[in-house]
Amino acid sequence: METIRKITLAIMIIASLLLLVAGAGALTMGIRYGLLPFCAGALLLTISLALNSLRSRFPRFYKAAYGIIAGAVTLAVVISIIASAQILARYFDEEPPGGAVMIVLGCGLSPVDHTSPSLMLGRRLAVAYGYLSAHPDTICVVSGGQGLNENISEARAMADYLTRRGIGSERVYLEDESTSTNENIAFSRRLLIEEGVITADGVRDLIVVTDAFHQFRAQRIASQYGFNCFTLSSHAPFSLVCYFWLREIGGVVTQVWL
Repeated sequence: METIRKITLAIMIIASLLLLVAGAGALTMGIRYGLLPFCAGALLLTISLALNSLRSRFPRFYKAAYGIIAGAVTLAVVISIIASAQILARYFDEEPPGGAVMIVLGCGLSPVDHTSPSLMLGRRLAVAYGYLSAHPDTICVVSGGQGLNENISEARAMADYLTRRGIGSERVYLEDESTSTNENIAFSRRLLIEEGVITADGVRDLIVVTDAFHQFRAQRIASQYGFNCFTLSSHAPFSLVCYFWLREIGGVVTQVWL
């Protein structure tokens, strides 16, 4: 038991340090959400040990604490179900109209060379390339800044991917400052206005290219900036979806609900 307590303490110290770093803004929004499952696991482990101690030493406090925790867990489950239902509501593609503007959302570069698209980003780009090839009148904004472990911006890597495959560079606009989904949309809209593609007070059809599990949050944010949104989704491997789905629930709660 003493060994378990020491391990738990070490995990909580690490989790606390990571949260402090994230709170200071040193990590991107995506990495912050990625820390949520780790911190939640560390918290649950600590709570379980605390309850076990209370059960034998302070039975009355144990009952009260157990009731509070049971209520919190129930609330978390309900929130997760509702958020998951909203995510599923935008999980399947709609046929985008002609003349719509496309935004491809970045999601990291390869950990091998730090210059080429990651697995998930490559899938998004493949979907975008297929649509752009079939609709030569569609223009595209590739949106993503440069992370701490990236040698170039995600936007630059995405633009290179598309232009090397024959998409004209005049159709691809680079937005290379954003670090979150909200910034993806906000900065891309600003760029499109500056380039004269859209007007500041008009509503424009928008094709959001991202993973299916990310579409609900991305499109809710885009609608807040005056876009009429349509989906064009890539699909990550199931093993990745299980992890990112949990992260996405945190994003829905913090960026859409609150």
